Amino acid sequence: MRKQLRKHGRVDIEKAITRMGGFRRIASLMNLSLAYKHRKPKGYWDNLENLQEEISRFQRSWGMDPSFMPSRKSFERAGRYDIARALEKWGGLHEVSRLLSLKVRHPNRQANLAKDKKNDYLASTDCKWRRQNSILCFSRYTEVALETKGFGH
Repeated sequence: MRKQLRKHGRVDIEKAITRMGGFRRIASLMNLSLAYKHRKPKGYWDNLENLQEEISRFQRSWGMDPSFMPSRKSFERAGRYDIARALEKWGGLHEVSRLLSLKVRHPNRQANLAKDKKNDYLASTDCKWRRQNSILCFSRYTEVALETKGFGH
């Protein structure tokens, strides 16, 4: 059901059903039965070994290299939103990759951006420390520009 709602761009309905208690509750209120009956037992995704087994099964069924972590998008495209949600429960794709000793195909661009921001912050802090009574310097790139225009030491 989720897949069909998403396919037709009706995430609003999916969210409303979730707010009302989920698909199982809504089906029960309407005297309907769910098409899927193979639901995982409560607490299933709390066990890392279960997640590892599901990921391994997914890799085998799609002919993937077992040493690499499949992307969240690959789980979603295959309709395995359960695994995608479990990844978030365990701290995200990179954390699960680390826990299961799987390699990640694409480095985390977000982590690289965060590292660059931290470096810029440290550079700007250093720059302000050296030039307390001078023009404010926001990054090492600004400092270089100021020095080349004659505002330097």
